Amino acid sequence: MHSFGWYMRKMIADVKAKGATPIVLSLSVRNLWRDGQIERGSGKYGLWSLQLAREAGVKFIDLTNLVADSLQRLGPERTKAMYVQDYVHFNIEGADLHARTVVAGMKALRPSAVPRGWLSAKGDSVRPDPLVGLGLLWPADRSRPTLYLVGNSTVRNG
Repeated sequence: MHSFGWYMRKMIADVKAKGATPIVLSLSVRNLWRDGQIERGSGKYGLWSLQLAREAGVKFIDLTNLVADSLQRLGPERTKAMYVQDYVHFNIEGADLHARTVVAGMKALRPSAVPRGWLSAKGDSVRPDPLVGLGLLWPADRSRPTLYLVGNSTVRNG
């Protein structure tokens, strides 16, 4: 038995060893709501996944927050209709939402992680997610306003 990080590092190394390009995603969204907000990840797995991706020099897609944003707009009742078995497993509509989100994230990566001709017509119709393309991190406290400054070397962290 090993840690989450050990298994993730091994998966990334194994994928690279096969000549493929690993892309790390955060967890899918559970249908758990509190105070009108859908849960945005189980524990620190999203943060750990991001850190592991950076450590390994591979791309990361924050699937958790991207899907949670979509479900938040739908609201608890429409979201519940997608999770008919329990709060973890979604139906075909939920699977389609997650799949579209992954494709939108992969298309937005630079360079794009989707070679021309790989997707069905439905996949081709998905637009790249503009936030994924920017590579911005999600705010630590989403209840507070966040300001992103974009500029040259005079606008930077550090």
